[in-house]
Amino acid sequence: MDTDFAGLIIVRSQDGFPRDRFDGVQIFDGIAASYMDEGLTNYQDYFYRIFTYDYDQNYNDHLSQRIKGRPEETYVYGFTIDLSNPNPDTSVKYTHDAEYFSPGATSWQDTWLFRGIRPVLLNTNGQVVVELDKNDFSKDVNGNPVVLFGGHNVMIEFPKFYTAVKREHDLVHVTVSRKKLDAREYNATGFFRNTEQIIRTSEDSRVTEYYVPEADAFYLAAYPSTYYNNTLGSWSWSYNKVAELSNIVHNLRFLRAQGLARNIGNGYGLMHFQQYQVIALLYLFWFKSLDSQSKLGAGIGLTVPGSLNQKGMLTTSVGDSPNKLFGMEGFWSGFNNNTVGSTWLDGLLSRGNNPISPHEYLVQTGIHIDDPTYVMRAPEGQEFSGFVSSMMADKSSTFFLPRFTEGSGTTYYSDYVYWRLQKNTNTWDYDVLNTRRASLGYSGGGNMSSQDLLGIFSVNLYQFDYIEALDDNITYPSSRLCFVPAYKQSDYTITRTFIGGGQYEWTLNTF
Repeated sequence: MDTDFAGLIIVRSQDGFPRDRFDGVQIFDGIAASYMDEGLTNYQDYFYRIFTYDYDQNYNDHLSQRIKGRPEETYVYGFTIDLSNPNPDTSVKYTHDAEYFSPGATSWQDTWLFRGIRPVLLNTNGQVVVELDKNDFSKDVNGNPVVLFGGHNVMIEFPKFYTAVKREHDLVHVTVSRKKLDAREYNATGFFRNTEQIIRTSEDSRVTEYYVPEADAFYLAAYPSTYYNNTLGSWSWSYNKVAELSNIVHNLRFLRAQGLARNIGNGYGLMHFQQYQVIALLYLFWFKSLDSQSKLGAGIGLTVPGSLNQKGMLTTSVGDSPNKLFGMEGFWSGFNNNTVGSTWLDGLLSRGNNPISPHEYLVQTGIHIDDPTYVMRAPEGQEFSGFVSSMMADKSSTFFLPRFTEGSGTTYYSDYVYWRLQKNTNTWDYDVLNTRRASLGYSGGGNMSSQDLLGIFSVNLYQFDYIEALDDNITYPSSRLCFVPAYKQSDYTITRTFIGGGQYEWTLNTF
């Protein structure tokens, strides 16, 4: 320390960096190695400047002694699922800072996990045009009426967060945080590209510093896709359009729907399996139950998108009515199809001509179109159906993949699934069709004849990549648009160090 050093003054301002020691609020005068400024408002920018001085009251006002701060919540929310407990309500326990909440309580909406979820109008470039009123989508947040058909897409914004999963025998622990808290355990599942961007590599190649590109948010359609004028849109049907639109087929085969979605603009596509997992995770935090039908109803398929515009962000279905989850109508049911319905999921598929291991299927852990797929193995076999009793629940990217189907409509996950990974060599589809795609809701196969069997955990792998010649004969699932903004470097890097014996050490670097 300088022998002439007498102390320092810290000045805080909310209007920019202080120009001198009198421009702002003086919050400290003395000698200290560190200082904590308390009583601030979260998400407000604060500007600080330090002025050191000597015994003769000479002040150092060098511009390098400035710093900007933005306080944020540090709460970590968690839950634990007891895999040995068949009761869908008591098998889930809140942990960490979630212990202070009650399931279904509106107090959740004020937490960082839910506060940023909002309905918006999104243009073809992925820019937010206006934020909508959460209680009435037909108006913006200032009460002005908005047009919800034929132009901008009505989307729900889901801000990024990080998820960690840890398995201990029959207990699965899940925690979420706004920040990446560990180099390997916490991942921005649903928000990242599955690629490493190298920053530096040591000369001996033993040390590599990199980051994983992430999006700050993703957007999911508020409604099942409407097919109109050779494009897909997330639109609320206006009264004068209902008759015309009711006579149009909106549910398209997967590849056609995917192509139309991507044609909207760069970053658009169909809802991805990883994005679905984010929604399922949010559902569990809000409701603390594996039985989604007991909390949100059966969720009968929609007949008129926008019919729940004035019903807020969450609506439980009653009887034959649809439901609404985090602003999304008919999340797992899509459009009406003889009272049952489903929605395509991108990023999860199987190849039917795999003669070596018919139990295998493919899942994409990143959400970019060019991200690789990884081979998974279905423990139940190449064809299985029934009520889900166990999920993979091994890591965040594969958490909600069904593992075993030994449950019932009132135990474990309470939802029915149907998976068929191989072709059927005894039917015509052996020569015509090959790739099966995932859907959420009614699969169209097995014994799934009732919507009462279906909820948020009804992830099926049954529907084919059908061919155009079958369009008049096949009833397809609905689709739901998604949009992912530009991927970029977040506020961290990871250093991977080879320590010998095939072992590596990972270090999280934050800034």
